[in-house]
Amino acid sequence: MPSPRAADDARRPARRRDRYRPVRAAAGAVAVLAALLTGCTGEPTAEPSPTRTATASPTASPTPTPTTTPEPERPAAMDDPGVDGAVAAATYFLSLYPYVHATGDLAAWKAMSHPECGFCASVTEGVSAMHALGNKQTGGVFTVRSSQPTEVEAARFFAVVLDVEQAESVETDERGTVTSTVPGGRYTMTILVIREGDAWLIRASEAKSA
Repeated sequence: MPSPRAADDARRPARRRDRYRPVRAAAGAVAVLAALLTGCTGEPTAEPSPTRTATASPTASPTPTPTTTPEPERPAAMDDPGVDGAVAAATYFLSLYPYVHATGDLAAWKAMSHPECGFCASVTEGVSAMHALGNKQTGGVFTVRSSQPTEVEAARFFAVVLDVEQAESVETDERGTVTSTVPGGRYTMTILVIREGDAWLIRASEAKSA
């Protein structure tokens, strides 16, 4: 996940992951994560507001915008039920963020969205609204510099902190006219990941400027 402007600005992480040491969460850490669960409904990044240069008119159909943007590949590490899988899931979910904004294809995004994830729902709503206008967003590539997972509940609940760098993103309308641009930056992102059966779900996400 995922930069931020409100619920429809997203970006792509690079598949790079530095070494990390998993730790068990202390009581204080659990309290912080509980606050994040109740208060995190915003975008995955904290960027300046976009500079708008035009206003698009709605189109009749909200179907995904045709694009050559490839869908991110699900990493094999997500089969791991432990910390490696949690980090892979968080990074993969973040890579889907720019993809859904560029294409309007929300299938994989929704499959990983926990029913109570406000952030996930806000992205779904924002992407649907943008593509209903005939617009799309490109750029905003993420480079993941490091990752630090915390095991909150053994083999089930993890908090993954990612140090990421993000490039500029551009939104265009159906005619190719630029409607907004968002500058890049560096952010610390906390993504809460839950293991349910053999699947990973995103419970919440928060970002702060680094």
